[in-house]
Amino acid sequence: MTIEEVVNKAIENGYTYSSFSIAGMKRQWRKLIPNIFLDSEFWQFLGKALGWKDKDEDITIEMEMVHGMVMPRWKVYWHRFIDHLAEGKTPESFFHSL
Repeated sequence: MTIEEVVNKAIENGYTYSSFSIAGMKRQWRKLIPNIFLDSEFWQFLGKALGWKDKDEDITIEMEMVHGMVMPRWKVYWHRFIDHLAEGKTPESFFHSL
């Protein structure tokens, strides 16, 4: 998926950023991208759009200091996104793999 597609999916499932209307979000999403990707609600609404379960289908992930930590699926993808960027990769390449 493209960045525009994932942002639109989150918006269509109820995501709003700050005081922006849905129309405002759709017009200005490129300017808002850095803030949107740091917003946990974006990941929750994206997860809803993509059918990620929350409580029933948590993913167990291994973290360096805490083994076997259970997190909601949207949070796992949010952490994976941050790790992806930390490896020098682009947001586009992360969402392309979804």
